[in-house]
This record gives sequence, structure tokens and C-alpha cells, in this order.
Amino acid sequence: PLYLHYLNSIELSIFFLFVGTGSIIELLDFGFYGSITRYFAYASGKPNEYKLNILLKISQIYYRWICVIAFFIVVVGFSLYLYLFVNLHHVKFMNYLLIWLLYGTSILIGIYFMYLSPLLVGFGFIDKVNKISIVSRVAGLAVLGLTGFFIILFRYFMPGGVWTNTEDMTVVLETLAGFSLGA
Repeated sequence: PLYLHYLNSIELSIFFLFVGTGSIIELLDFGFYGSITRYFAYASGKPNEYKLNILLKISQIYYRWICVIAFFIVVVGFSLYLYLFVNLHHVKFMNYLLIWLLYGTSILIGIYFMYLSPLLVGFGFIDKVNKISIVSRVAGLAVLGLTGFFIILFRYFMPGGVWTNTEDMTVVLETLAGFSLGA
């Protein structure tokens, strides 16, 4: 409700672009999570260090390639889309690029370390995976919330939508840093 109240249609569209991108990137797993988990469970039932190491390497390579593909989607594809979108509506691209890159980086880090989750579930550490998942989701929501909060602060402190000087930007960034450190 805060986003709908404080953001205009362009800023709300950019916020939904962030949310949509995160959802699309998560689909790049293509359902291999369950298969990799089963293979780890099978390999852990008959402990064979060689097979476990091979499976771990394959899992790392698979998720590394997903991360590379996601990098191109986030940095190249959606940055270009964002650039075209904000220029179409005569908004400064650089105002949103930093937010976009921070959010995109958090998505990429999450994707890169996804190989650990099937490994832990396969070895029976389901409670640990659930705890990690909760912390990860809360952190992801915090990053997304901070992104939206930054856009709201930008809208509130810069009614014209343009950074007028470095002091204005400093005020917004210090407020955001104080909020994130307190959260």
C-alpha cells in the first residue's frame, strides 16, 4: 500500500520490473533442484567420496552457468529494458541504475549459491535448509523493500525527479543507509 500511495505510475512500473525480474531469474533452475537433491540423497546413502565430489562439481557448474545466464539477463537485458523504459518516460536512467545493480547483484549471489541447498537436503539437513531459506527470503525481501524505500525517498526528497546536487543525493543515501543498518 505504501508503494501505491507514494509512487507515481512510472516509479511503480520500475518497482514491478524489479519484482518481475527476480521471479523470472528464479525460473532458470528449470526444476533441476529436485533431481540434484535426489542424486545427493542417493549418493549419501552409499557414501562414495568420488561420486559425491563429481556430483558437487556438476551441481556447482550447473548453477554457475545459470548465474552467468542470469547475469546477462539482469545486466544486459533488463538494464537495456530499464534504459529504454525510463528514456521513453523522460526519467533519468542513472537515478535507477544503482538501485537496479544492487538488486540484480543480490539475485545473482542467491543463484550462485543455490547448489548448496540440494546438497544439504540430500544429506538430510532439511531443518538447516529451511532456516537458510527463511533467512534468505527475509534478506531478499529486505533488499526489495530497501529498493522500494529508496524509490520512495527519492520521490519524497526530489519532487522533480532529478538529482539537483550532491547534498540531495547524500541526504537520501544517508537515510537509506541508516534504515538498512537499523533493520
